[in-house]
Amino acid sequence: QKLVDEMTRRVAAGTQITQQMTWDMESYQRLQEQLRIQIERFNGTALKKIIASKRSNGLLGIQAANDTLTAQFQEVGAGIPFWERLNTNAVENMIGFAKDGSPLQQLLKEDYFGQRYRVTDAMVNSMARGFGMSAMSEAIQNAVGMGFERALLIARTESMRAYREATLQQYRQSGVVNGYYRLVKKSTACMACLMADGDWYPVAEEFSDHPRGFGARGHFQ
Repeated sequence: QKLVDEMTRRVAAGTQITQQMTWDMESYQRLQEQLRIQIERFNGTALKKIIASKRSNGLLGIQAANDTLTAQFQEVGAGIPFWERLNTNAVENMIGFAKDGSPLQQLLKEDYFGQRYRVTDAMVNSMARGFGMSAMSEAIQNAVGMGFERALLIARTESMRAYREATLQQYRQSGVVNGYYRLVKKSTACMACLMADGDWYPVAEEFSDHPRGFGARGHFQ
């Protein structure tokens, strides 16, 4: 509120508000410190939830791969061969379970800098457009909300990647899968994924996907 009052006073005096002027205000510095503390708290909670989700989805990927293999052999009336299940410790290492300093943790930490610039822009733009306190508050919340949406995007992407990679590793571990087709023909798929529908991938090949991509598989051989 003090920061808004100071900005309002400057505008009334005919002084143009710039980002640099805002950064130089003591109240702005206090606001940024409060923001940093809250973002770190959010990131700490988010990281724990993302790691737990990755571990859970990784184990689900192993189970799904084994269920699919079993179903395929039953469908053709063949005897179900024995294959080793993937070591769950390998999955936990793959997803960086409970690992400090991981790329995921660094990615969340770096988000703070994006947040602070979004907040500054929202404040300066609101003042320049003559918004009142209520409208400025909403602009700031929307700006920060975009940052949290990115955190949710990271969470979904990491969870899906853990599921996908565990499934692929289990296929490799089984010794009975040579490759698989990518099947993503659905209304929610993006154009790039639709173009890749039906592509064949050798099981030894690494699979990459875009953020929030599920990378659906099916009809392995």
